[in-house]
Amino acid sequence: MNPGNMSSLPAKPVWKVSGSVLPITLILLVVIALLGVATTNSSKIQTLIAKNSQLKQMSFQHSETAIGVGEATWSSTVSACLMNMAECTTDIAPVVLEVTPSEAAFWANAAAVGSYGKYVIEYLGFRPIPGNEDRFLRVYRVTGEATDSTATSRTQIQSIIRICVKADSLPCANT
Repeated sequence: MNPGNMSSLPAKPVWKVSGSVLPITLILLVVIALLGVATTNSSKIQTLIAKNSQLKQMSFQHSETAIGVGEATWSSTVSACLMNMAECTTDIAPVVLEVTPSEAAFWANAAAVGSYGKYVIEYLGFRPIPGNEDRFLRVYRVTGEATDSTATSRTQIQSIIRICVKADSLPCANT
C-alpha cells in the first residue's frame, strides 16, 4: 500500500454502525420514567394514609374530651346529691332514648364541647344487684361524639357509670 495512492484505501468504513444505541436509550428512558411515576403515586398514597390516620386520632381525642366533660358534668350534679347522702330531686340525664346514636334525634339534647364534640348523658335506670335485695345499681351512659378539624373523620365512644344505691335511693355504704 502506497500512502500516496488513495485509491488503494478500502471504501467501507472501519466501524459498522447498526443504529441500536438510540432504541436502547429510549427504552431505558421510558423504564426510568415509569419507575418515577410509580414511586410518586406510592408516595401520594402513603401520605393520604398518614393524613387519614392523623385525622382519626384527632377525632378520637376530641370524643374523649367530650366524654370527660360529660362525666365531669354528671359528677358535679347527679353524684353530688348521691354522695351527700341526700335523695336526688333533679336528674340531668333523660331516660334512655329509643333511638341509636347514629340518628339525629339522639343528639337533640346534646351539649357541645368546643367546636368539634358533643355528649349526651342517659339514665338507664336501676339494675338489681344479684344476692342483695335492698341494693341496686343506678346506671348512666355517657356518649361522646366528635370530628376532626376537617369533619372527615367521626368517632363515637361511650362510658357507663354505675352507682350503688339502697332501695330508698341513698348511696350504699362502702362495705
